[in-house]
Amino acid sequence: MKSFQNTIKMLKVYKEQTNNRVISLDEIIVFMMVWQNYENGNDYISQTDLAKQIGIEKSVVNRHLHAIGDVTRSQKKKPLNAIKVWMDPNDRRRRCVGLTAKGAKLAQNMLSNIKEKNDESRANASSNAC
Repeated sequence: MKSFQNTIKMLKVYKEQTNNRVISLDEIIVFMMVWQNYENGNDYISQTDLAKQIGIEKSVVNRHLHAIGDVTRSQKKKPLNAIKVWMDPNDRRRRCVGLTAKGAKLAQNMLSNIKEKNDESRANASSNAC
C-alpha cells in the first residue's frame, strides 16, 4: 500500500512540476528507471536494456520516450525534455537514453517531496498516538 501511495505522490509532484502535464503510470516507470540508472552512475541506458528491465516491448518504450523526452510526436504538446535519446555512435542500431538536467531536477523534486510527505505522515501518526 505504501508504494502505491508513493506512486500517487510522485504523479502529483510530476504534474505540479510540469504545469499539470498528463502522464501515464507507464511513462513514470520509464522515467524513474532512467533516473535510477543515472543515480547508479550510468550516463545512459540502451533502449533495449530499458525495455528488458521494465518488461515491456521496445516499441512501447519508444512511445513513452517520445512522451517524456526531448522530441514529441504531437504538434499540440511541447516536448518535456526530461530525457534525451540519441544513436550510439559505435552502433547506429542502438539507441541510448539518458536524463537531461531538467529530468534530474524533476526526479530529485519528486523524491524529496515524497520524503517530506512521509515525514509529515509519521509526525502526525506519532502525535495522534495514545
